[in-house]
Amino acid sequence: MSGEEEEDEDRPYIETPNELDDDPEKNGLVCFLNMERPCGPDCMAYTTFASESPHLNEQQKHCTLIVGVERLGRYAGGLLSILKKSQADARRAASRTPPSPRGEG
Repeated sequence: MSGEEEEDEDRPYIETPNELDDDPEKNGLVCFLNMERPCGPDCMAYTTFASESPHLNEQQKHCTLIVGVERLGRYAGGLLSILKKSQADARRAASRTPPSPRGEG
């Protein structure tokens, strides 16, 4: 065995799927924060497995920052709709006049 083969045995083999062409020169994708920086696996925010969000395009599904902001927006929108419904219910309840205990109108 040569020294190079021994090093290969000590190093764990990690397989990464090629869901998106990892060569930024070929895919032409750039970072949304810095247009000079290619979008690829050398970025800390890049994930090899794409998010399953239907609201994002293929490049955005691989960016942890964009996926996180999109999820936050969905959750905030859901909370806002719940808050608006509860406020409307409270206004509706406050505007009704309670019925008279003796049935007088």
